[in-house]
Amino acid sequence: MIYKKEASLDQVLDQQLYYHHFQPIFCMGTNRPHGYECLLRSLYAHNPQELFQKAILSKKLFELDLSSIVLAIDLINQHAKKFTPDTKFYLNIYPSTLASPAFLILLKEMIAASPFNADNFILEINENEIVHHIDALRYAVERLQSIGVQIALDDIGADMGHLDTMLKVHPNTIKLDKYFADDLANSPSKQQQLKLLKRFCRKRNIKIVLEGIENDADLQAALQCGIPLIQGFLLGRPAELHHFLN
Repeated sequence: MIYKKEASLDQVLDQQLYYHHFQPIFCMGTNRPHGYECLLRSLYAHNPQELFQKAILSKKLFELDLSSIVLAIDLINQHAKKFTPDTKFYLNIYPSTLASPAFLILLKEMIAASPFNADNFILEINENEIVHHIDALRYAVERLQSIGVQIALDDIGADMGHLDTMLKVHPNTIKLDKYFADDLANSPSKQQQLKLLKRFCRKRNIKIVLEGIENDADLQAALQCGIPLIQGFLLGRPAELHHFLN
């Protein structure tokens, strides 16, 4: 991929010089996609975090975050007939965006205009922003869940110190990052951790998605630990949406 550097952040935003790749999340019990994570991409940044960091420094994070979500939902809606009615769409979002009262209003409008229901959309709370007011975030989450939108905690890894705090928002799903998937088949310690997490989440009606699965041995180990929702290069790399629509 050739990256272009001549555009400013304002140009990227004004001209919508970005797009989305989608990565499938498989339910291994049905052997078909449970849903897709929507991943922002741009030819004007080597990775999404670089683009979001520029937005943070320019105090335009909300604008970029919201625009990304609107663009993703519009694309999903255009192809709605090609998805099963229960398909889930995972949309990354920063905590400050999610907690904004304006976001709830706009999301309600988008859902009302969508052929999908509110519970088709899962907002993944980005871990790259420090949450200073957990009660405000929890209140925002409760309002979103009250209209049917689901909430996921993203990239839970080796350092789970913040997990206890973030669980106060009562997520519907937690996504475990590649730390748990790497060499899982040969790590009794990680397998035990996954089993404990599965037991913990089952009691609280929280789903688990394991990210980063890249080989069959680690996939089989994950399934033996009771983790049926799997995301990773083994099952599908991020690609433009039409790649998954036959």
